[in-house]
Amino acid sequence: MSLFQVREWWAAKGESDEEYTPGALVVGNVDNDASGHAKIVTGSMNGVLRMYYPSQSEFRIEHLLLEENLRRPILQLELGYFIPYVRLSLLNQRVLALAILQPRRLGVYVVEGVGGSGMAASYFKITLRYEHLLGIDGEHFTAYNLIYGPFGAASSSSGSGSNATARSERDHLCVQSLDGRLQFFEQDRFAFLQPLNNNFLPGALCYASGMDAVLAATSDLQLECYRYQVLASASLKKRKPNGLDDDEKEDRQRESSATATQVHCDWKL
Repeated sequence: MSLFQVREWWAAKGESDEEYTPGALVVGNVDNDASGHAKIVTGSMNGVLRMYYPSQSEFRIEHLLLEENLRRPILQLELGYFIPYVRLSLLNQRVLALAILQPRRLGVYVVEGVGGSGMAASYFKITLRYEHLLGIDGEHFTAYNLIYGPFGAASSSSGSGSNATARSERDHLCVQSLDGRLQFFEQDRFAFLQPLNNNFLPGALCYASGMDAVLAATSDLQLECYRYQVLASASLKKRKPNGLDDDEKEDRQRESSATATQVHCDWKL
């Protein structure tokens, strides 16, 4: 017999026809309130984004601070430091931003209070800071899930000084497609697109900051670990120009298509 019980304290319902994915909920100081109050943000497959601040038991309409229709299904929400420093009004202040994953695009937004700060605001608005069209101009790539973190910071943190510190305070983004490819973005810039070894279906994905590595559950029912620098280097090798003539280039292309490029896997289970 347990000494503790779990009881429902507060609940909010969307429209009757709305559906949600497991990743379309995030909790945190979304509006960068100085008091640090955490809000609840949800996104539905209907494209409706809502932000709540429950201050007491039982739902009241004033708990709903923001409702915005983004017109496309919302697959996942994440909260992190996705805004480049050059875009901040206060250079020494980090701003939490909301990453919203939709089937063909990834948008980074900031939530701001109008007419005051924090809970003293008259109302809240959401502003798009930047957006990435996935794949090639939003084509040939349908999103499945999203991870984020200070990609590459572990390898650069060995250096001393402010550069290493600033790098570790930035969060970058990675989107996995329905065919298992990974597309990386360094905040508002495209970095590279890299498929994993023999992986043709999406699966669970996470970033291990201590190892600066991506852990992926692959379509052959294995858990694989890929270092970020290895993934980045593999993409550079594919894009590296060479001095071959046209015939030699065609031969190399045939060889590469016959044998897919294998990315070094640190370990697998």
